[in-house]
Amino acid sequence: MAKIYLTLSAKSDTILHKEIRIRFKHGKIDQQAKTNIFTPAEYWDETAQQIIIPNFRLMNDEKKGLKQYLTGQSEKLNTLTTTIQTIFNEMDKDSISQDWLKITIDKYNFLEKYAPKVIEPEIKTLFQFTSKFIATAHTRKDKATGRPLTYNNIQQYRATEKHLKAFAQSIRKKDFCFSEIDGKFYDGYVSYLQNLGFTQNSVGKHVRVLKLMLNEATAQNINTNSNYDAFHVFTE
Repeated sequence: MAKIYLTLSAKSDTILHKEIRIRFKHGKIDQQAKTNIFTPAEYWDETAQQIIIPNFRLMNDEKKGLKQYLTGQSEKLNTLTTTIQTIFNEMDKDSISQDWLKITIDKYNFLEKYAPKVIEPEIKTLFQFTSKFIATAHTRKDKATGRPLTYNNIQQYRATEKHLKAFAQSIRKKDFCFSEIDGKFYDGYVSYLQNLGFTQNSVGKHVRVLKLMLNEATAQNINTNSNYDAFHVFTE
């Protein structure tokens, strides 16, 4: 039967807490590892192999904080040992590597390190880019003020994308390659907006946002077409 032994490290960290170490034994398997779980030495029960949770009669903020810390570390230690035992029970014992215990504990403490990397699909079209541009807009800042973009900024981006998609639908297109963003595209898009009854100022706002999106796509080396530089932005 597998056995887990818990001991304190001989060394203290910078705040005089000691790290708890694990020794795992089962037949010929005998592995040791650090846990990344700490406790002051005076609150460690070597016989019971557990953290002592003090029951202070008088509770000030310092003692309350210490009790919460020790309780959290104790719960984390209990969960870790249960996790190790559960994983071991479900494993093929012949496949256990020499660093199995270290890796198991590392996964428990830093699961994000072992999460599969999500490979984003390559962006090749205008609407693929505008979708990502809008989804990440809240992380960017206004170049003029250095402040995060406002709700109205992002709503303007959404409105421009909506009209671009409606324009595409009006000419039986689902999307545009960046190479198609040229003078013909510009004339058609402006004409479409004007036919909706938009003023020159409103048309100009949508063209300005389109150019902003295309500039960002160029900066990210997604767009290599510079024809949009000549797009005229209407003002009243």
